[in-house]
Order: sequence, then C-alpha cells, then structure tokens
Amino acid sequence: MLRRFLLDERGATAIEYGLVASLLFLGVVGAITAYGESFTDMYEKIRDSTEAATNGG
Repeated sequence: MLRRFLLDERGATAIEYGLVASLLFLGVVGAITAYGESFTDMYEKIRDSTEAATNGG
C-alpha cells in the first residue's frame, strides 16, 4: 500500500500548478512592493494635472 501511494502521480500536476501560481503571486507582490511608491507618485501627478486642466489652472 505504501509503495502504491509513493508511485501515484495523480496529484503531481495540481501541486505543480499550485507552485507556479504561488511563485507568480510572490512576483506580483514583490513588484507592487518595490514599485508601489513610484506608481503612487505617478498617479498623483496625473490627478493633479487633470484637476488643474479641468479647473482652468
């Protein structure tokens, strides 16, 4: 029974997809953490420019 359990590969694909998904998630979180402040600054500049343009200033 133990041998059959060790040779069973039915769940291997699901585990591999889970590992790939977790690596992608970590990459996205890392990118957001690294560039988050830059994106915030960029969107604040866009917001300020848009407000100035719509208010006639």
